[in-house]
Amino acid sequence: MVRYTHVVPADPPAERIDAYARRVFDVLTSRNQAKKAIKSGALTRNGQRCRSAWFVAEGEEFVLSLSGAPRMPPLKMPLDVVYIDPWLAVVRKP
Repeated sequence: MVRYTHVVPADPPAERIDAYARRVFDVLTSRNQAKKAIKSGALTRNGQRCRSAWFVAEGEEFVLSLSGAPRMPPLKMPLDVVYIDPWLAVVRKP
């Protein structure tokens, strides 16, 4: 399990937790991902579960706990390679 921590600095912006988490945790690629992390309990505020609608405050500690990197299954499909050399490949997509 990978854990990321962040302590809110002095004079934080008036921002909801989901938007703030998206901005400070690079592994969250969208605000929707941040909301899912909050809902599942993977993102906690001061060791407690939180809600995405709450606002951040100075000195709060956020911990994001993720279990491994998400993986996409390999896509198997035939490719029509028209041209290939060391610098360029031309592929006709279906």
